[in-house]
Amino acid sequence: MSQGADMLVHFGAGRLLLIAPTVYVVWRVVCWRRHGGDPLREVVAALLFGWSLYVAALTFFPMTIIFYDWHGRFSLVPFESTLDLVRYADARTAFRNIGGNVLLFVPFGVLLPLLFERLRRPWPLAWRAAVIAGAIEVGQLVTRVRATDVDDVILNTVGALVGLGLFWVVWAAARRSSRAAALADRVAAPARREPLLAAIAPVATITVLLLAVIVPSVLANTLSEDDARRDALSGLPRGAVVARAEVGAYLFLLVRDGGAAGGRLRFAEYKRVLPGRYTWTTTGTMPRRKGSRYAWGMTAHNVARGEKPLVVLYGRNEAGATALRVRSPVGAIAREFPIGEYFAVAFPYDALADSTDDGIINGLRFTFLDASGRDVTDEFATD
Repeated sequence: MSQGADMLVHFGAGRLLLIAPTVYVVWRVVCWRRHGGDPLREVVAALLFGWSLYVAALTFFPMTIIFYDWHGRFSLVPFESTLDLVRYADARTAFRNIGGNVLLFVPFGVLLPLLFERLRRPWPLAWRAAVIAGAIEVGQLVTRVRATDVDDVILNTVGALVGLGLFWVVWAAARRSSRAAALADRVAAPARREPLLAAIAPVATITVLLLAVIVPSVLANTLSEDDARRDALSGLPRGAVVARAEVGAYLFLLVRDGGAAGGRLRFAEYKRVLPGRYTWTTTGTMPRRKGSRYAWGMTAHNVARGEKPLVVLYGRNEAGATALRVRSPVGAIAREFPIGEYFAVAFPYDALADSTDDGIINGLRFTFLDASGRDVTDEFATD
């Protein structure tokens, strides 16, 4: 079986490093032609841009999207992650993560006050640093390439304030020299508008251009439902989808190969990773045998992230069964599903017993009933 798309896509920082400097240079040339400027201020602005580019490359790239396990991770409890690092991680790991988040924003705390006079006090700088850090975390949540953590915003803001402290020290020393003071005054500007809006045009342009490159690649590596159907039928010229189930983020398709009775059945599982877009996760095949048969499986899940699996049953029904009844280990009826000649049934797996008794699969009992309510389970073989 040939899947119509890969299950992952990888983006290095190369596109960012190509697009962003180009946009920045064009933007600064346009600004210079319209409003003039000072070469020294342009040097400091270029330093700020360079560090911003480094931060973007570090926090978003390499961007590896594993579609079958692509979801955002976030922590919104202040200091929870930091305390976990202090308690459970080794000293080197804790220092690298905590200290790294602080140091990452120290240059912003130096360069932003140097360029914008209004940012030379703690609060004006702090809330803008928090906005920048928050935008990074939101971007990480949207792209799902990093964990989004409120502690990162806090630590980044602390780093910016540390940078502001360094700026004050350097600024005080610079004011003792008339030449140094004159140079500093050339760099600073009493901004007439919000400093964060000064870079909105290049940032928006860079973002749009990156999306124009990344989004087509993402879509090319995912499947629409029609694509999934064609994928499930690949290699079966006379095949047909004979049963379908969709539960949560999962789409299950049962395909018959179009041969005589007792022909081969193929079961394909897909996971929705974007609205209307899926990725292939697994395929199962029933051998060419006559009679009623069923097979079962369980979707992959990550317990550490609180994911719960689905139980999936599929097969061929030649016993005249009209319903599948699912019972928990204690005998209570969990659910009852109508079935036809071919069936695919999926439901959340909440009973986690490990019984292996005949007729029980991981703590759940499956019973096939005909229209009169008669149990015809014995007529079903299990693959």
